[in-house]
Amino acid sequence: YTYVTAFLTDVSGLATHLVGLALLVRGVAGTVGVVLGGRLVRRRARRAIPAMVLLQTLAFAALSVIGGIGHGVARALGGTAVAAVVLVAVAGLAFSALTALLAGEVFDIAPASPDLAAAGTSTAVNSGIAAGAFVGGALLSSYGPQGTVVSAALASAVAFAVLRIAPRRTPRTK
Repeated sequence: YTYVTAFLTDVSGLATHLVGLALLVRGVAGTVGVVLGGRLVRRRARRAIPAMVLLQTLAFAALSVIGGIGHGVARALGGTAVAAVVLVAVAGLAFSALTALLAGEVFDIAPASPDLAAAGTSTAVNSGIAAGAFVGGALLSSYGPQGTVVSAALASAVAFAVLRIAPRRTPRTK
């Protein structure tokens, strides 16, 4: 997320004057993701959380492919920038839905302290964003914008694997 502009312009070939529009598309997708996550939180959160992590993983993996061929065939065909914007929007939708779903799950797990649960969720998400920005900065200088997307795909894949093997917690009753 932090290095999306560099990826969109340097790798996918998006014109600089279209970056604002691309970020708007990502923002709208994020809003849709929050609404989607909010609707799924009470009915299907246990299945929706891994689904959103998988969706984010697939979007970043596809962006990684674009990064690998961005200066080649796909860019010559002119579809790379549009595909990259769509995939960034999909990743944004998945992440935003995930944060809403996680918040709902935390409230179920810690019903006696909803204020502390909300603060913990917010802190965890923002710490993850900060850590990602730090790692992305190191990768950007060594591997370019492609490195940031590949690392995002790998981190998301690890998160998905952990979700698949982690034991399920049963929500506490109020």
